[in-house]
Amino acid sequence: MEDDFVKPDWVQMSEYMQQLRQLARRAAVHQRLPLTGSELELLARLWMAEEPVTPLGLSRSMGLQQVNVSRLIRGLRARALVAAAPSPTDRRSYTLSLTQAGRQALQDGCRAYLSPLYRMREGLGEAEFTRLMEEITQANRRLDAAAVKGGGEPCPSMD
Repeated sequence: MEDDFVKPDWVQMSEYMQQLRQLARRAAVHQRLPLTGSELELLARLWMAEEPVTPLGLSRSMGLQQVNVSRLIRGLRARALVAAAPSPTDRRSYTLSLTQAGRQALQDGCRAYLSPLYRMREGLGEAEFTRLMEEITQANRRLDAAAVKGGGEPCPSMD
Protein backbone atom coordinates (compact mmCIF):
# COMPACT_ATOMS: atom_id res chain seq x y z
CA MET A 1 0.00 0.00 0.00
CA GLU A 2 2.91 2.33 0.75
CA ASP A 3 4.03 2.08 -2.91
CA ASP A 4 0.64 3.41 -4.07
CA PHE A 5 1.19 6.69 -2.24
CA VAL A 6 1.77 9.59 -4.63
CA LYS A 7 3.50 12.65 -3.22
CA PRO A 8 1.75 15.95 -3.72
CA ASP A 9 3.45 18.07 -6.38
CA TRP A 10 4.66 20.63 -3.84
CA VAL A 11 6.49 17.94 -1.87
CA GLN A 12 8.35 16.77 -4.97
CA MET A 13 9.15 20.36 -5.94
CA SER A 14 10.42 21.04 -2.40
CA GLU A 15 12.73 18.06 -2.69
CA TYR A 16 14.01 19.36 -6.03
CA MET A 17 14.63 22.77 -4.46
CA GLN A 18 16.57 21.12 -1.64
CA GLN A 19 18.70 19.32 -4.23
CA LEU A 20 19.43 22.62 -6.01
CA ARG A 21 20.37 24.29 -2.73
CA GLN A 22 22.59 21.37 -1.79
CA LEU A 23 24.34 21.67 -5.16
CA ALA A 24 24.81 25.41 -4.64
CA ARG A 25 26.24 24.84 -1.15
CA ARG A 26 28.64 22.23 -2.47
CA ALA A 27 29.72 24.55 -5.26
CA ALA A 28 30.21 27.48 -2.88
CA VAL A 29 33.78 28.32 -2.03
CA HIS A 30 34.29 27.92 1.68
CA GLN A 31 37.71 29.49 1.85
CA ARG A 32 38.06 33.19 2.53
CA LEU A 33 38.74 34.96 -0.74
CA PRO A 34 40.16 38.49 -1.02
CA LEU A 35 37.32 39.39 -3.41
CA THR A 36 33.60 38.73 -3.16
CA GLY A 37 31.67 37.02 -5.91
CA SER A 38 30.18 40.37 -6.93
CA GLU A 39 33.61 42.00 -7.08
CA LEU A 40 34.90 39.15 -9.24
CA GLU A 41 31.87 39.44 -11.51
CA LEU A 42 32.43 43.18 -11.93
CA LEU A 43 36.12 42.66 -12.75
CA ALA A 44 35.24 39.88 -15.20
CA ARG A 45 32.67 42.08 -16.95
CA LEU A 46 35.31 44.80 -17.37
CA TRP A 47 37.79 42.28 -18.76
CA MET A 48 35.25 40.84 -21.23
CA ALA A 49 33.79 44.19 -22.32
CA GLU A 50 34.20 45.08 -25.96
CA GLU A 51 33.30 48.74 -25.45
CA PRO A 52 33.67 51.24 -22.58
CA VAL A 53 31.79 50.29 -19.42
CA THR A 54 29.99 52.79 -17.20
CA PRO A 55 28.60 52.27 -13.70
CA LEU A 56 25.07 52.42 -15.14
CA GLY A 57 25.96 49.75 -17.70
CA LEU A 58 27.35 47.55 -14.94
CA SER A 59 24.24 48.09 -12.86
CA ARG A 60 22.06 46.90 -15.71
CA SER A 61 24.21 43.97 -16.78
CA MET A 62 24.77 42.73 -13.24
CA GLY A 63 21.16 43.22 -12.17
CA LEU A 64 22.21 45.31 -9.17
CA GLN A 65 21.02 48.68 -7.97
CA GLN A 66 23.32 51.56 -8.86
CA VAL A 67 24.09 52.24 -5.21
CA ASN A 68 25.42 48.70 -4.81
CA VAL A 69 27.52 48.93 -7.98
CA SER A 70 28.90 52.28 -6.78
CA ARG A 71 29.88 50.67 -3.48
CA LEU A 72 31.65 47.86 -5.34
CA ILE A 73 33.47 50.34 -7.59
CA ARG A 74 34.60 52.46 -4.61
CA GLY A 75 36.08 49.41 -2.92
CA LEU A 76 37.82 48.21 -6.07
CA ARG A 77 39.19 51.69 -6.83
CA ALA A 78 40.46 52.01 -3.26
CA ARG A 79 42.47 48.82 -3.83
CA ALA A 80 43.64 50.10 -7.24
CA LEU A 81 41.97 47.20 -9.06
CA VAL A 82 39.95 49.43 -11.40
CA ALA A 83 40.61 52.85 -12.88
CA ALA A 84 38.09 55.49 -13.87
CA ALA A 85 38.28 57.94 -16.76
CA PRO A 86 35.79 60.62 -17.84
CA SER A 87 33.19 59.31 -20.24
CA PRO A 88 33.77 60.60 -23.77
CA THR A 89 30.01 60.71 -24.39
CA ASP A 90 28.58 61.87 -21.04
CA ARG A 91 30.24 64.52 -18.88
CA ARG A 92 28.32 63.29 -15.83
CA SER A 93 29.65 59.75 -16.04
CA TYR A 94 32.90 57.86 -16.31
CA THR A 95 34.18 54.64 -17.80
CA LEU A 96 35.98 51.91 -15.94
CA SER A 97 38.91 49.71 -16.84
CA LEU A 98 40.97 47.05 -15.14
CA THR A 99 44.38 47.93 -13.81
CA GLN A 100 47.23 45.44 -13.99
CA ALA A 101 46.57 44.66 -10.32
CA GLY A 102 42.90 44.14 -11.19
CA ARG A 103 43.80 41.66 -13.93
CA GLN A 104 45.97 39.70 -11.51
CA ALA A 105 43.29 39.78 -8.80
CA LEU A 106 40.73 38.53 -11.32
CA GLN A 107 42.99 35.70 -12.44
CA ASP A 108 43.81 34.64 -8.87
CA GLY A 109 40.25 35.07 -7.63
CA CYS A 110 38.66 33.16 -10.50
CA ARG A 111 41.01 30.26 -10.01
CA ALA A 112 39.82 29.87 -6.41
CA TYR A 113 36.20 30.96 -6.91
CA LEU A 114 35.57 28.67 -9.89
CA SER A 115 37.42 25.65 -8.52
CA PRO A 116 34.16 23.92 -7.46
CA LEU A 117 32.89 24.09 -11.05
CA TYR A 118 36.15 22.74 -12.38
CA ARG A 119 35.90 19.85 -9.89
CA MET A 120 32.30 19.23 -10.97
CA ARG A 121 33.34 19.15 -14.63
CA GLU A 122 36.13 16.73 -13.81
CA GLY A 123 33.75 14.48 -11.87
CA LEU A 124 30.96 14.51 -14.45
CA GLY A 125 33.09 14.49 -17.55
CA GLU A 126 33.09 17.18 -20.23
CA ALA A 127 30.00 16.00 -22.12
CA GLU A 128 27.74 15.55 -19.09
CA PHE A 129 28.94 18.79 -17.51
CA THR A 130 28.28 20.71 -20.73
CA ARG A 131 24.82 19.15 -21.04
CA LEU A 132 24.01 20.12 -17.42
CA MET A 133 25.17 23.70 -17.98
CA GLU A 134 23.14 23.94 -21.21
CA GLU A 135 20.03 22.68 -19.37
CA ILE A 136 20.54 25.24 -16.60
CA THR A 137 21.00 27.99 -19.19
CA GLN A 138 17.81 26.93 -20.97
CA ALA A 139 15.90 26.84 -17.67
CA ASN A 140 17.08 30.38 -16.87
CA ARG A 141 15.97 31.61 -20.29
CA ARG A 142 12.54 30.07 -19.83
CA LEU A 143 12.19 31.56 -16.36
CA ASP A 144 13.19 34.97 -17.74
CA ALA A 145 10.64 34.67 -20.56
CA ALA A 146 7.95 33.75 -18.04
CA ALA A 147 8.92 36.70 -15.84
CA VAL A 148 8.68 39.12 -18.76
CA LYS A 149 5.37 37.62 -19.88
CA GLY A 150 4.05 38.05 -16.35
CA GLY A 151 5.17 41.68 -16.22
CA GLY A 152 8.38 41.03 -14.33
CA GLU A 153 12.00 41.67 -15.17
CA PRO A 154 14.36 39.03 -16.54
CA CYS A 155 17.65 38.41 -14.80
CA PRO A 156 20.62 39.89 -16.63
CA SER A 157 22.13 37.57 -19.22
CA MET A 158 25.62 36.22 -18.88
CA ASP A 159 25.77 35.54 -22.63
